[in-house]
Amino acid sequence: RWSDCDLRGAQISVSRQLVRVGGRLIESPPKSAAGIRMIPISAALVDDLRAHLLNQILMRRVSDYVISCDGARVEPRTVNHWLSAAAEAAGVEDAHPHRFRHTYGADAVSAGVDIRVLQRLLGHSNISVTARYYAYVRPDVLRTAADQIANFQRGVSSDF
Repeated sequence: RWSDCDLRGAQISVSRQLVRVGGRLIESPPKSAAGIRMIPISAALVDDLRAHLLNQILMRRVSDYVISCDGARVEPRTVNHWLSAAAEAAGVEDAHPHRFRHTYGADAVSAGVDIRVLQRLLGHSNISVTARYYAYVRPDVLRTAADQIANFQRGVSSDF
């Protein structure tokens, strides 16, 4: 919802999730207290959200929801359908919204974000969950680490 987007503060509040119960969508709190959080967002995403809101205003389709059809919340299956169609057109296989979460986590680790910070960003209640999915490192990051260690060791050995 737009009410969850603090564009001035560049953050998004997470305080609920959509779950399907008996074939119906309901809002409920996240699985754990750790799931309730504020997520900082980039200046670029703030700009994109502002542009999207302006477009909704200009099209006279302002809604409580960031993504809506005629002012109503979009059914998650519809989002999956949109993503699948876009992915197929782009030649991308096995695309689904949750994959973006995994990409975000993997990119964070590759960028050097501490696993404890990532745990909070993703809302995991236990660091072992974060580590299970994101403790791997891309080969290029391993190469950079090996080079950094070698440079450090050369520097240390020259002091002796």
